[in-house]
Amino acid sequence: MHSMRKAVASLCLVGLCSLPVLAGAQEAKPTASHAARYALEQELQGYVPGQVIYAQDGLVIRSGLIKEKDLIIHYPQVRVVGKSEVSRKISRYFEKEAKASEKAYNQANTMDERLTSRVDYQVSHHGNRYLSFQRYGYSYIERAAHPTSWELGVTFDLTTGEPVEWQKVVAPKHKGAFTLDKINAALWSTEYGKGHYFFSDFKGLKKLPQNYYLDEAGNIHFVFGQYELAPYSVGIIDLDMGLGL
Repeated sequence: MHSMRKAVASLCLVGLCSLPVLAGAQEAKPTASHAARYALEQELQGYVPGQVIYAQDGLVIRSGLIKEKDLIIHYPQVRVVGKSEVSRKISRYFEKEAKASEKAYNQANTMDERLTSRVDYQVSHHGNRYLSFQRYGYSYIERAAHPTSWELGVTFDLTTGEPVEWQKVVAPKHKGAFTLDKINAALWSTEYGKGHYFFSDFKGLKKLPQNYYLDEAGNIHFVFGQYELAPYSVGIIDLDMGLGL
């Protein structure tokens, strides 16, 4: 069981996947245009590999899929119009992460306990300079008390195709709000801090957090996993700093 849990932890550090963008298909009308739209929406809901799931302002994302045994990994295949090298770098990043997740799953699933895992993603921010994703999923070991869930953020610079740390993203005028003391103060002012949900021996972060994503407005969200700051029952903690770009 210890070996299995180590493998699950490895899987949780490298996964990602996809959510359909369209909420629901409308009933087809007896016209060619409505019929085409209906067919497209049906395909989007089905996680069809290679299917376009996001197309806006020069960004096209197609669905990548790895599926075997009790593993499902959805990951984005990204095309930034007019920027082939940027597109290649971002897509390659996700492909490598998906393959690493698959490898970790296969290593873990050789143990006695059956492992079920799923990885998904969504676009959280698409601006002129930055493209940010939330990646999330879960792993469940057969006969375990509960599944282990996780969430990771990743943000890319659309001029280079490289992942960027939040320190390079935050606007100079907001940097004073992102000191360790200010981030800790923001944590304590949340419902988790006010409600005493953190571990009893948690006195605040000792170093700056790194797991983050940008929301639609460009605000930075720091994400803390299960057991990182609080018991399992509290779940994943999302700290919205309210500032960013």
